[in-house]
Amino acid sequence: MRRFYRLALTAALFMLTAHAYAYDVCVDGIYYDLNGNEAIVTNNAVAKCYAGKVIIPSEIQCGTTRYAVTAIAPSAFEGCTQLTDVTIPASVKTVGENAFRHCPLLPVHDMLYYADTYLVGPYECSVTGTYKIKEGTRWIANRAFNENMCIRSIIIPASVESIGKEAFRCCDFLKSVTLNGNLEIGQDAFNGTTTINEVKVYSEKTPTIINEDGAFDEQVYNTAQIHVTSGSRDNYKNTYGWRKFAFLSEDLPLAGIKSVLVPNAVGKCYDLEGRSVTTPAKGSIYIKDGRKFLK
Repeated sequence: MRRFYRLALTAALFMLTAHAYAYDVCVDGIYYDLNGNEAIVTNNAVAKCYAGKVIIPSEIQCGTTRYAVTAIAPSAFEGCTQLTDVTIPASVKTVGENAFRHCPLLPVHDMLYYADTYLVGPYECSVTGTYKIKEGTRWIANRAFNENMCIRSIIIPASVESIGKEAFRCCDFLKSVTLNGNLEIGQDAFNGTTTINEVKVYSEKTPTIINEDGAFDEQVYNTAQIHVTSGSRDNYKNTYGWRKFAFLSEDLPLAGIKSVLVPNAVGKCYDLEGRSVTTPAKGSIYIKDGRKFLK
């Protein structure tokens, strides 16, 4: 019987150790899981192993095989209290839940914590007013501003690809939201924030809303004024998520080039690269007689 228990204990310890070191490879001090020809940044699951500045490469090589670094796993850097900075390559497409949670030494810009192009959240609720996310930011973390009582308005640049789940949930004093690009709005991103009275969308394409029943609060859908760019109102009225808003007005100028003057170009159509177009494609932006228009 004692031998049985010893074997069982040995097996349990082996499984615990195997789980603790649940990564595939370690290259230059960074741990990765491998999936096909892709590498996902993770950790060694034993200690909060990352400190100082970490530079994530766009690819790694193991033996003769090269792997593109395409993601950062959930909680990969969570609790790394000595992590001071991180560089995230353009090859990374997704950042997992709580990837940089509880990393207090990360850089702060205009009272916001950043892990390179990933907005972690506000430094502290001490500054009341408008928060402008810095240019070049690609992601806003899940619950980044959840229940934040200081934010009054938020300006999100065109570089942002996605707003995380519940990122601005229950921000009781948030009144104005400005979006500047074709981004993805995560589940319940603004749900519970009933004070929003205007949303400005400077995008020639409608941003993607993951769940229209919870992206914004029902009260906001029924009362807020949505401002979109000239010629795009019908697109919004017929697009999932945006179709729920009761008040839509196309009173914003199109971003980028406002007009163009070309000699002997009256009546001719050009794309945004200045190339002459004979048959404009539906849903694209063109310039004709010095003005932009949406086909």
